[in-house]
Amino acid sequence: ELRTLLEGIRHDADRYKRYGNKTFVVPSKMHRQQCNLGFNIVKSKNWKTKRKGGDSGKVEKYEYVMTCKMTGANDEDGVICCKLSSAIIEPFMGVAPGDMRKLHRADKDKSNKVVTEGGHQILSELRVLAPCHMKLLYPVEQFQDVPKQIDGDLPVLLFCSRGNSV
Repeated sequence: ELRTLLEGIRHDADRYKRYGNKTFVVPSKMHRQQCNLGFNIVKSKNWKTKRKGGDSGKVEKYEYVMTCKMTGANDEDGVICCKLSSAIIEPFMGVAPGDMRKLHRADKDKSNKVVTEGGHQILSELRVLAPCHMKLLYPVEQFQDVPKQIDGDLPVLLFCSRGNSV
């Protein structure tokens, strides 16, 4: 079980390193008592690095950030706090994060409506049990920053994709 694995590796840097590049595929859903998704738009941490690296594609300066608590088939299985990847959130919003910031400055009511509707769609989608692809959120170099509680308010996993895609 993923919770047992996470409990064991969060105190052991060597074990944590072994799972650093692994993708965990586990059947999960959002916990039924989830009430705060912690939604925000932030500057992407590596957008300058990607631009300097010679990426020819468009590099997003901003990304959506949302956290949620995921559980297994039964809500009694316990929860794991996860950060949803921006790639999961964006299709529900229908607007790129940078454009959403612009929209919010120009028309707050419209942007709030888009976020509210997108948030409701995310909630309904994630409350259904499905295979979820997750990775450890913190790189090995930041092992000391890994939250000590996997079910707290700080995410420990990055929720990468859902269903049969990677």
